[in-house]
Amino acid sequence: VTSYEGHSTIGKYVTVGHGAHIHSATVGDESLIGMGAVLKPGCVVESQSFIAAGAVIERGCVVNSGEIWGGNPAKKLRELTAEEKAKLRVQAEKYISVGNMHNHCMELGGNIPDSFLEDADSLIELSAAED
Repeated sequence: VTSYEGHSTIGKYVTVGHGAHIHSATVGDESLIGMGAVLKPGCVVESQSFIAAGAVIERGCVVNSGEIWGGNPAKKLRELTAEEKAKLRVQAEKYISVGNMHNHCMELGGNIPDSFLEDADSLIELSAAED
């Protein structure tokens, strides 16, 4: 996500795929930006929209609410069904849930076993005593 030509704004319950690029763009609530997609400066992806993997949304383009876009350059493929729109929120909630299950990894040491950290503390104490 970059903001070289204005702010990038990302709404609530948005899923952004791996390797996606969002450059000075706006993404509305409950949208999905596919893996490797590119949103060029000034484009707007309205709420409950789906940008396919690898799609390139051109500068200043507006993706209306409830649309799916794909291609390079991207174009509207069709309208999302009500069921597909509902899944956008559910999918985002599942990602949030998975992230919350891994919060402990952000503590010092992350997923390193405590025994390893205790051994490292002992080594630090020995090194300090030698100085």
